Amino acid sequence: MKKSKGGITLLFALIVTVFSLGVLFLLNYTSIIGFEINRIDYVNTQLKNNIESAKNILNSSDIPFFDEDNPVTIQTINNGTILFKKSEKRATKFWGQHNYVDFGDKNEHRLSNQFTISIWCMPQNFPIDGIDLPLNNESILSKGSTNTVDPGTGYEFLFIRYDNNTKARLKFFVTLENDGGEPELFIVQKDNIVDDTWLHCVVTYNGSFLRMFINGNLEHQVAAAGSVYWTDGERRLYLGKRGTTLYSGMLRNVGLWSNALSDAGVLEAHTKGLNFNPLVNGNNYQQKEDLKAFYRLNETGGLYIYDSSIYQNTGTITNNFMNQSAFVTVTDSFSFYIQTSYLGHSRVEFYK
Repeated sequence: MKKSKGGITLLFALIVTVFSLGVLFLLNYTSIIGFEINRIDYVNTQLKNNIESAKNILNSSDIPFFDEDNPVTIQTINNGTILFKKSEKRATKFWGQHNYVDFGDKNEHRLSNQFTISIWCMPQNFPIDGIDLPLNNESILSKGSTNTVDPGTGYEFLFIRYDNNTKARLKFFVTLENDGGEPELFIVQKDNIVDDTWLHCVVTYNGSFLRMFINGNLEHQVAAAGSVYWTDGERRLYLGKRGTTLYSGMLRNVGLWSNALSDAGVLEAHTKGLNFNPLVNGNNYQQKEDLKAFYRLNETGGLYIYDSSIYQNTGTITNNFMNQSAFVTVTDSFSFYIQTSYLGHSRVEFYK
């Protein structure tokens, strides 16, 4: 049978046409995908810019009154909307004579060869002889039996008076076991502590240096080596108690990690303030897997302090004077909720 040359030509033309259409479809599809990616990147950029603009606005005085029930919405010229809300912050209040928190002796609190401990505190004492400072031996956090003379065990934050009782410093003590198996005491500190001022203190130990950061900045460091020294005896973790001396003031966001945060990680935690979430890694904070305990201490009532870490080691408040609440509102301090919308997309962020 004789084949038609015209049929072969037509078949070839159809194949070329289908192939060309396929190429055009792929090119068009790729172009559409590329356009969509660029559009999403553009929207995300605008949303991030709106959040940063919102933070700048919050830091200025040019904003009307707003709260949780009365949010304020700002319509931007080209980039969508920004919504503000704010709510009062809460903290645990220690009265210096009636209450403290007992967490018992938990393995997660027995830090070892590396660690980070973070606290936000505001000491508040009644003036004595015209001096308004933390009392001598007033402890914020204690686990073990360290002191200023003997090595003891464990670690603690402690206020000490100096210069003939006219000044106060915050000291962190930790007892490490050296290569010879002997306990040795190491101390880092911050001088000129005053009452009624919030202080963010972070202590890190990386196996070589014990370091104290105050409000995100390195304050003091000493060379140190070994693991935290523990004996077989029970070593309970307390907040606001050392022997019979009790802490007077507010406390928030007590965190324990089994690794040393980097300088940048400490600064990031400080910058995020009381809204810092240790369960979410950030740009420089990458230690969520090392978190051993995190106590926000912002409960609204009751006699328990809850652990935000996976270990859920709850603390019990001893309150011997029940008409003094263990939880109070932080005066003139708020958490900010920022929401921005643009082209049908939204972004939400909490700001200290």
